[in-house]
Amino acid sequence: MNISLEETVNMLKEKDKILVITHKNPDGDAIGSSFALFLALKKMGKNVIMDIGAKIPEVYKEICGAYDRQYNFKPQFVVSVDLADTNLLLEHLSFFKDKIDLSIDHHVSNTNYSKYLLLDSKVASNTELLYDVIVKLLGSRSIDSRISSCLYLGIATDSGCFKYSSVTAKTHMVAADLITKGADYYHINKKMFDTKSKAKIQIEQILLSNIEYYFDDRCALIFVSKELKDQFEISDDELEGLSSLPTQIEGVDIGVTIKENKDKKFEHKISIRTNEFYDASKICEKFGGGGHKRAGGCTIIGSNEEVKNKLINVISEFLKN
Repeated sequence: MNISLEETVNMLKEKDKILVITHKNPDGDAIGSSFALFLALKKMGKNVIMDIGAKIPEVYKEICGAYDRQYNFKPQFVVSVDLADTNLLLEHLSFFKDKIDLSIDHHVSNTNYSKYLLLDSKVASNTELLYDVIVKLLGSRSIDSRISSCLYLGIATDSGCFKYSSVTAKTHMVAADLITKGADYYHINKKMFDTKSKAKIQIEQILLSNIEYYFDDRCALIFVSKELKDQFEISDDELEGLSSLPTQIEGVDIGVTIKENKDKKFEHKISIRTNEFYDASKICEKFGGGGHKRAGGCTIIGSNEEVKNKLINVISEFLKN
C-alpha cells in the first residue's frame, strides 16, 4: 500500500525494535540511506539496528562511521531503504522477503513487495527522500553533521555529483541545507569522485582500450573479467563508477558494463547507463533487474559470450524502437 510522507513519519514514531535493511552490494545511496535512518531513529531513543552485510568498503566507513552487525535481535518492524525488489536482498536476509513492513524507495521499478510503501521516483536519490522523512522525525535543527554527511553521500553519488538529469532545484537546496548542518561535502566529493587507486586507473586504461561497439557505435560495452580483477587484486567495491565510462563516449546511447563474479561461476553483474531517449530500467527488467530511467542493473547467468549475446539482442530491440 502506498502511503504519504506524514503516514510514514507517524508509523516510524510509533514503532520500536526496528531493523533497517537495503540491497546487496550497497552503493553510496543505499549505505547513506541505511546509516541516516538508523542514526535518526537511534537519536529518537528507538531500539534499532541495521544490517547491510558483513563488510562495507573503507571509504564509506570514513564518511558514515563504524558499523557492527548484531545477530541476536528479533525485530518487530522491518524497514527497507533503496531496495526495489526483494530478489536484491542479501542471502542471509532472504528470511525477510515477505516480512518487510515499510519500504522507503525511489526506484520506478519497485515491485511493491512491502506492506507499506513510501515511493518517490522523481528524486535524485533515496537520501533526498529520506531527508524529508528525517526532518519531520527529528526537526530540522536536530539533524547533526554525521546524519547530514550520510544523506549528502547518497545524494552526491546517486546524482553523479549533481550532473544527472534526475537532479532538480530541490536536490541542490537539500544538499545546501545539509552542508549548513555540517555535511563533510569536500571530503565526500574528493573521496568519491576525485580519488582513484593506481589499480583502478590501470584497469580503466585496459577497459577503454578493449571497449566493444555495436549498432553503429550507439552501444558501447566493457567487460571486467575475474582474471582482470585478480591481476590487480581489486574488489568490485573499488570498481564503483566504471559503469559511467561507456556513456562518456560521444554518440553512445546505451552503455553496458559486465562484471564477472569471482566467487560464483557463470554469474555476471550488469550495469546499464543510457541517454535521455532510452530507459535503462526497462532493459534490466528483461533480466529480472530494474533501477532508474538512466541507470539500471541486473544479474545474468551464463558464459561470457552467452551473457553478451543476451544483452545485445535485447538492446537491439530497444534501439529499433
